[in-house]
Amino acid sequence: MTRRTSERAATHRPGRRRDSWSSGAVDHAIVLVSLEAWDEIWRRNQYLVAELLRADPELCVVFVEPAYDPLHAIRRGDRSRRGRGLFLGRGLRPGPDVDGVAPDHLWRFEPTKWLPRKIDRHVDRRGARAVRRMARRLDLGAPVLWVNDPSAATLVVESGWPALYDITDDWLAAERTPDEHRRLVADERILLERCAEITVCSEHLATSKSTDRTVTLITNGVDLDRYRTPQARPADLPPGPPPSTSAPCIRTGSTSTRLVPRHARSANPHRWSSSGRWSI
Repeated sequence: MTRRTSERAATHRPGRRRDSWSSGAVDHAIVLVSLEAWDEIWRRNQYLVAELLRADPELCVVFVEPAYDPLHAIRRGDRSRRGRGLFLGRGLRPGPDVDGVAPDHLWRFEPTKWLPRKIDRHVDRRGARAVRRMARRLDLGAPVLWVNDPSAATLVVESGWPALYDITDDWLAAERTPDEHRRLVADERILLERCAEITVCSEHLATSKSTDRTVTLITNGVDLDRYRTPQARPADLPPGPPPSTSAPCIRTGSTSTRLVPRHARSANPHRWSSSGRWSI
């Protein structure tokens, strides 16, 4: 990243320096298109990104969050954003502070989805172009594309970047409208054909997705420290007694229902009942 580009991007967080790369393009970068935003709840993507960045001080990662949909936010009465932020995604901004990661090596990017897919048939193409503009702004060159969101198939085709598809659930098995299902089938076909590497998170997915090509199994783990450490009640929970979650509610193919109870009991046996319920 050039110093000029770094300084221009730094305007998203005033007062924070972004000059780790003093000259030249970034030739060692990953653009991760995620199904979920980077927030206080860490999931598979955050853990993998953090460890990759700690292991490779030269690596830069841009975490592409789901596009902000202003029409949907207004329709559901979302009051979490004000002013200009009510109508625009947060765009490119520095990533959160992560222990062991240099501040200039993790970025977040939230594009804007202007119209629903039923109205704008080219919504995925517009999203792909927004990501490519962001990559040029950061002078990323030809980054590795890490796809978690199947709708990024268009970005794989249009960018020509080397790509990896990390499958964390069987999206084709979910109940959807016929149009949505056809779109997902087409997107996944592109990803399975064009991506250089396919990774999955469970034995079930390893079996179902390896009929036409080789896949690599990278299982999920359990962060025991987070289970053992008391956490503040989430601000978006309604008032009332603490809720609980049940192991049977865990999505099949994403997490082992045998693994969770075993680790939950070892983390805090007093909060795990014999019925298999974990009190939050």
